[in-house]
Amino acid sequence: MELLISIGILSTALLLVVGVFTFLFRASQKSVDMTAGTIVAESILQEEVQKLTNDKGRLEAFLEASYASETLWKPVTVKPLNQAEFFYCIYAQDASTLAGPAPAGSSRTTPMKLKKLRLVCSWWDSGGGLPGRSRAGYGTISVELNRLIYDGDY
Repeated sequence: MELLISIGILSTALLLVVGVFTFLFRASQKSVDMTAGTIVAESILQEEVQKLTNDKGRLEAFLEASYASETLWKPVTVKPLNQAEFFYCIYAQDASTLAGPAPAGSSRTTPMKLKKLRLVCSWWDSGGGLPGRSRAGYGTISVELNRLIYDGDY
């Protein structure tokens, strides 16, 4: 009888330990997934900002355009990476009110042209890049990043 009780206690403790390790593994893996998604989103946004700022005409056209409310600037695109597909879109919005008036003594007569870019990057958890191995309870993961773009004459 004592042997059965001790085996029962031991198996219960073992199940608890396995449950804790499973929970910790999932939490750790989600953190890794978020880090990977943030790096992908950062590279996408940096690439778009570089394209924009390297072309003076395109930058001027972008800054002159009016985005009174948040507007879809670049539609949904897919960037595959290690068997995972990252879906992203970029929104633009006027942010000139954030700049405030020109500083005292400035020769600037026109208001600063300031735009906000917001990138939304989402992806479906693909089971760590292994085909057919999605982890239960994850679903779609997403990251948002913001950048301010201004005319460099301020």
